[in-house]
Amino acid sequence: LASAQRVRKKSLPNAGFVPDMSASGWSVTPAQESKGFPGTAIAKKHGYGRYCGIMIPNPYLSHQGAPMGDLDLWRYSIDEIRAAARTRPINQRKAKVFWRGECENNEWDRKGKHYSVNGPKRALRPESPQGYCYDTKANIESGNRARLAAASLTVAHSKHFDVKCSALDPPRNFSCIEDKAYAAELTQASKDVLENSRTIEDEAWIDGTDYTKYKYLLNLPGKTEGSYSRNL
Repeated sequence: LASAQRVRKKSLPNAGFVPDMSASGWSVTPAQESKGFPGTAIAKKHGYGRYCGIMIPNPYLSHQGAPMGDLDLWRYSIDEIRAAARTRPINQRKAKVFWRGECENNEWDRKGKHYSVNGPKRALRPESPQGYCYDTKANIESGNRARLAAASLTVAHSKHFDVKCSALDPPRNFSCIEDKAYAAELTQASKDVLENSRTIEDEAWIDGTDYTKYKYLLNLPGKTEGSYSRNL
């Protein structure tokens, strides 16, 4: 709204909205939650048919450590990245595919307990050592399988891929996947990543300007800070 007012060079009329700033979107419809006020959302992970709310840009953008949604500091952050890119001609950058973010499973065991344990080091739950398999027809596995498959490329082709995880707890149960070849591929990827966890897990912070050291940046869901769309 502040940006729109600057562009229009005049104030907008007063209005009241109830925002939902979660990465998934409203867990209930805005009408239920907002007591009659119009709702806004930055995501509708579970579909557009069930959840209402006006879509707005993700506000989790700003310079690292700055207040949420500070557009001036966000512009400063972008300028920093572009300035770093100008000092690194494309032909002088590392010829690798680069990505950093969290590699988790977000799965639930059959007793309803969360499989991932919060914190950088996660332990398997003894009551469900393989976790619960997401049936993607009914559930959303949040891009965890894509991150797992990408990380396994670093094990297989380290010369060409630098895809590593700031937190590592990949999915392990793929028994519900109907495509058996795909399930076997993911099972092997999980085995490779876990057996090479010292290579794949990298907790070091990578600044946005350091992304310009690479020729190729992989676009995957997941985050290093401030959500997927902020990094996108």
